[in-house]
Amino acid sequence: MSSKPLTVRRLDLIAAFLLGLFSLSQASGMDLVANVNTTAESVTRNEARLLFLMRRAQWPDGQPVQVFVLPDENSSHQAFCKQKLFIFPRKLRLAWERQLYSGTGQVPIRVNSLEEMLQRVGSTPGAVGYLPENMTNDRVKILPIR
Repeated sequence: MSSKPLTVRRLDLIAAFLLGLFSLSQASGMDLVANVNTTAESVTRNEARLLFLMRRAQWPDGQPVQVFVLPDENSSHQAFCKQKLFIFPRKLRLAWERQLYSGTGQVPIRVNSLEEMLQRVGSTPGAVGYLPENMTNDRVKILPIR
């Protein structure tokens, strides 16, 4: 039997529920973004997955793709993967490691913060990443996932 009084356990459950709702709201606010000079105007969900699985090396116009991601533990990375790509972050990591160690592909470039993501995607031709919807500037554009 738990040593916590019933009201404390209820408060713990309520807090966990609210934290879950907050993380879902954060996820819906994450957008796929690309360098403003990228010619693509939107991507399908499958195309977005291929970009982040590092299986699409070029944009349709032939420009090389450069993928930027946050660390696996980052809540924005987890939210983007689950809510926009419909894939768990650990599945991405396994795919990247398999490609790297087999010599058949590369891994994305890891950035340490959303601010660095904005700066790197904005300054790298062909770059793609993700940002909260309220954190874009004139050097990146949102790529709707259709």
